[in-house]
Amino acid sequence: MRIRACAALFFAACFLPFPARAWTPNGVALSRALYDETNPQIAPDGSGGAYVAWTDDRADPYRDIYLQHVTASGEIAPGWPANGLLICDARRAQFPESITPDDSGGVLMTWIDNRKDTGDIYIQRVTASGALAPGWPACGVPACAASGQQGASNVASDGAGGAFVGWTDFRGNTAAYLQHVLGSGVIAPGWPVDGRPLAPTSPYSNAAEVLADGSGGVFVGWTRFLDATATWAQAVLQHLTFSGEVAAGWPAEGVVLCTVPQGPGLTALVSDGAGGAYAVWDDWRRGATQADFDIYAQRVTASGVLAPGWPADGLPLCTASNTQWASVACPDGQGGLIAAWVDYRAVYYAAAYAIRVGPDGQRLPGWPENGLRVSTAYGFQSDLGLATDGQGGAYVSFTNLVDYYKVYAQHLGASGLPAPGWTAEGTPLASTPSEQQHPVIVPDGSGGAIVSWDDGRDDLTWYDIYAQKLVPDGPVPVNLSLASVEATPTAVTLRWFAGAGASLTATVYRRDSQTDWLRLGTVSADGTGNLVFADRTVAAGTRYAYRLGIGAGTSEAFTAETWVEVPAGYRLALAGLRPNPATGPLQVSFSLPDGSPAMLELLDVAGRRIAAREVGSLGPGQHLMRLEEQVPVGLYWLRLRRGGRSLTARAAVTR
Repeated sequence: MRIRACAALFFAACFLPFPARAWTPNGVALSRALYDETNPQIAPDGSGGAYVAWTDDRADPYRDIYLQHVTASGEIAPGWPANGLLICDARRAQFPESITPDDSGGVLMTWIDNRKDTGDIYIQRVTASGALAPGWPACGVPACAASGQQGASNVASDGAGGAFVGWTDFRGNTAAYLQHVLGSGVIAPGWPVDGRPLAPTSPYSNAAEVLADGSGGVFVGWTRFLDATATWAQAVLQHLTFSGEVAAGWPAEGVVLCTVPQGPGLTALVSDGAGGAYAVWDDWRRGATQADFDIYAQRVTASGVLAPGWPADGLPLCTASNTQWASVACPDGQGGLIAAWVDYRAVYYAAAYAIRVGPDGQRLPGWPENGLRVSTAYGFQSDLGLATDGQGGAYVSFTNLVDYYKVYAQHLGASGLPAPGWTAEGTPLASTPSEQQHPVIVPDGSGGAIVSWDDGRDDLTWYDIYAQKLVPDGPVPVNLSLASVEATPTAVTLRWFAGAGASLTATVYRRDSQTDWLRLGTVSADGTGNLVFADRTVAAGTRYAYRLGIGAGTSEAFTAETWVEVPAGYRLALAGLRPNPATGPLQVSFSLPDGSPAMLELLDVAGRRIAAREVGSLGPGQHLMRLEEQVPVGLYWLRLRRGGRSLTARAAVTR
């Protein structure tokens, strides 16, 4: 077949307008060490790059903490190891939980540490060059090493190289705690060695969220339960100075954010840009079951009072039917708030939704009541993250489950519409036929964002850590470009983008290494500029090339060919609890490559087995298993073992 060029068409080899140099269309590898690297945490470096920490299995059977520094240009920072810097390799396992800039170009990070066989909270400070900050010991400083279990830690800079650390503590009753570690790596004077309880008069409290106030102090939010049954809850926000004193004008017991019982805990604190803070939570005032959750928010001013226009019982961001939960939030760059959440209003699938409100508590123009759908892509969307673009909009990252887990991003403009160049579905960040999951995102300070995730494209090293930079333009607005490819053992789905409003019809061709081009059928733009084609005639384990043909008079012009590897079968993967945290029965999502023996286990943080199921008999494919065991509120680990391989995922149980 003779191919003639068509001057009227332009084709793009990649689909994101990444800067030149190191950033590539499928992401930059931050670590490709042997065995699994998973569950990344991310913080901006203040210079357009980012720090990423993760759980690392290269010292199997123990799990350690590693950290990597990627620059604004997508390169590993000078002096940093190619597969990351070892932060802690103490005995037993460590799991990173929170990370933030230290305001001096370096980073502060916290983790759960099991060196004493129970979960303690540790913190470490690392400079931009990859060295430990002066005075900080190897393997970190214990923010809390009390008996019992601690977890769900959050960290905020104190503006002087140190940090405030909040966590949920199980040493007695469930309680929210706070600690202050100075920039020199020692506990601040006057602070107890194992932290300060935030609600000492309440029988239960949890979810200690922290937010730097920009002046050396900290906002800290928690949920306090006012009776021993832990069913009457209030969300509370407090403002403390650098020395730990209550800020001027603030009540000694903190500001009550909502006067009605409203939920199991805050999910986000966000600066209002005027010395105060926004708080966001999953709210259950319609009923104490997961099916009744809504999303609420509150704003407290710098003087410690509810902002004018904000209801005393919180501002409803979404009260749509069914449940909404797992909310996240970020500032909109103009004094307002953007929140996003996982939404089950459609019952049969979960979708990401978002909303923007101004400082006065009013929805901004273009953002509908109960939020707008972030992505029209079908599937189960979860693991949401938000990063402000500084112009009234935000980038949203999420995992989408269809046949495999894929990491997507969307850029919502100030008016609530996808930003120019971004499709209604959003953009997959890697077109490799493998799982990507657990995305985390931060703004890059220049109107863009950086996303990191764990990626299963390399079977030899299992899950690795990748990152990608997003810029405001999103997918390149060319006449026609390949946007995404997804491959399963039974189908290959390709999506091209032809520009908003395009009315283009093209012919899909396929070949393999032994045959010439075969015409599969035609595909047309769907009104939003997308052309989607699913090839269900593939053979597992085969490599195919695809291209589009577009008529041009009596000839046909062709896009560049795209090679796709069809996997031979499903991979071993553990998505974890669905939902996570769980408030009812525990349901675990995982996939198996075949019917070989496999064991699914539920462990406490000390590694003791609580439940176990033999799951290999379920056979190959995606599975959702319900565990009937009733477990106390707390943090747990799920483990999926098959042959000599083991996968883990963190699990949280709330009530």
